[in-house]
Amino acid sequence: MAATLATERLVLAALGESPHPLLGQAHCCFRTARHFVFVMPFLPGGTLARLLAAQPTKSLSAEAARFYGAQIALGVGALHARRMLYLDLKLENVMISASGDATLVDFGFARCDVGVADQQVVKRAGGTLDYLAPEAVLKQPVGASCDWWALGVVLFELLVGYSPFYAKTRNQIQQNICNARVQFPRVEADDDGAPAAAPAA
Repeated sequence: MAATLATERLVLAALGESPHPLLGQAHCCFRTARHFVFVMPFLPGGTLARLLAAQPTKSLSAEAARFYGAQIALGVGALHARRMLYLDLKLENVMISASGDATLVDFGFARCDVGVADQQVVKRAGGTLDYLAPEAVLKQPVGASCDWWALGVVLFELLVGYSPFYAKTRNQIQQNICNARVQFPRVEADDDGAPAAAPAA
């Protein structure tokens, strides 16, 4: 936990010095007798996970998913341009600002000073299983492609409402990530010929 806190502070402080509108930042950091405190901008819209759960269909429209997906991609790209890997992209780590924009937060698993342009890889320190790329599941070195993989998982969840690798056990989720084909819901035409989503077979 000490290493995670140190990484979080390092990244938030760096983003505070050179802010990006789609990345969380720290105005200041300090320590009390019992806590580490990061003072960050208020993000009143909650997380993307909460937004998704509030939808009657548990999914977003294609337009909304495209909007948030594009903003997340811009945020991840900005991190990569700063030689940082995110390595913990998930619905719970994307918050909505007062202006309705997606903002990446929680940088405890980030890796700094990584040659993203040179496709440098690093050892993985953690993350959330449902969003891990196959190389992370197999405990191999990871790079920028793992962040893009996680973005694909997030987009699937926004559009469909559940994880593409869902299973009841951790072992089966790992097997699905490494070996299974993603099952996309069928799309059927409605009465006026427009595509209408249909449940997976």
